[in-house]
Amino acid sequence: MNPCRIGIANSVAKQENYDWEVTLRFARRNDISLVQLYLPPLSQFPRALSQVRTHHPQRLRLIWHLPPVHSKPQLIDYLKPLKSIPSDQIIIQHQRILTPELAATIAQYGYTPGLENDDPQGDPDSFLYYVQAIRETCGQAPAVVFDVSRFFVQLYPRFSREQIIRSALDLFLYCREAALPLILHLIDHKTLQGGRDRWVPF
Repeated sequence: MNPCRIGIANSVAKQENYDWEVTLRFARRNDISLVQLYLPPLSQFPRALSQVRTHHPQRLRLIWHLPPVHSKPQLIDYLKPLKSIPSDQIIIQHQRILTPELAATIAQYGYTPGLENDDPQGDPDSFLYYVQAIRETCGQAPAVVFDVSRFFVQLYPRFSREQIIRSALDLFLYCREAALPLILHLIDHKTLQGGRDRWVPF
């Protein structure tokens, strides 16, 4: 059985404009070895990479999260420089953006495409079908990134909690049977009422 690892994203540095340097220092100070970094616009990308090279301890494992990148040339502009940084080789993109062609491009550069659920108009099973389709067309087993809060917020109350939970369980069982890496995005709430603006790091 693969071990369960707990990491952070650079959302822990929300008050510092999601700064990578602040995030990496937080990880080092709290002995956290897994960090997800959301990639900045290409104009800011070189500076961000220099921060990683300066503050990236060897034991730290990085996962990358792409911004909205819709074209193959722009995606490649991100992929090429990232090869110089040791990482967990997973690059995450949202379901609405990551087409089979873009997923295949990520795989061609030696990375594992990370498929993150994001379908406001979908039904409880649409993400599972999407994962299956990308797996069949991409030629490489993807990683499944399950944003727990988004999954429920986008589906409820159009669908019952029971339907949503059952679909989440079906997804987990599929990942286990297909031996797909599973990453859970967990969020806490300042209050039980309110929207995304009240979400805080878990």
